[in-house]
Amino acid sequence: MALKFPDGSVVGFASTLSAAIPFTAITNTNPAKITHSGAVVDGDILAIQSSWSGLNNRASVAGGGEGNGTELLGIDTTDTDLFRPGGGAGSILIASGFVDFSQQGELTSSGGEPQTYTGKWLEDPLGQEFQVPIGQTARQYALTLDYDATLPWFDAAKAITRKRKPTVIRIQLPDGDIVYEYGYVHFNPGLNMNSGNPIKNAVNFYLLGSEGTLIEKV
Repeated sequence: MALKFPDGSVVGFASTLSAAIPFTAITNTNPAKITHSGAVVDGDILAIQSSWSGLNNRASVAGGGEGNGTELLGIDTTDTDLFRPGGGAGSILIASGFVDFSQQGELTSSGGEPQTYTGKWLEDPLGQEFQVPIGQTARQYALTLDYDATLPWFDAAKAITRKRKPTVIRIQLPDGDIVYEYGYVHFNPGLNMNSGNPIKNAVNFYLLGSEGTLIEKV
């Protein structure tokens, strides 16, 4: 049994995404490997746009590659039912200028709940209903912050919110593991005040990918 406690975790986001770098092919491997023409450096943080819906809007880290090939660390495309061989071409964007939040309170997640179809058969005299899973609800994180307009993240979070464009979100865990997500950052500079307590802000992360990408510390 292993327990992980969150104390020491840091949440942040990329302030800049590069122009799209097309990739023409992707393997059905773990990790997946793409063939591209643009320059990608080992360790680059990537946002992925792919014709494979199961891969689209995921984030990854560039792994070792040769020539014009780059591994997408944390991305497993070996399921050929979900990732049809010969498909998946798209583009990557390199994320940079990461800004970390400080004076963080509680990070909570919501969404990802199953969506189901409920039905029953006409010929069933008992009228027994059944459910079939058909998807999941949109995911998001919410992070509370102790207000301080002089901290670097305050203006950076306002700026990324005004852009209304998705970016890479980074959650650094205390053991060195990192979870990357792709989605929108919405920072509310409005003040939440309660007598006897620090003034608070809040930031929400509206996630586009079906799941985050875990990069384990080597």
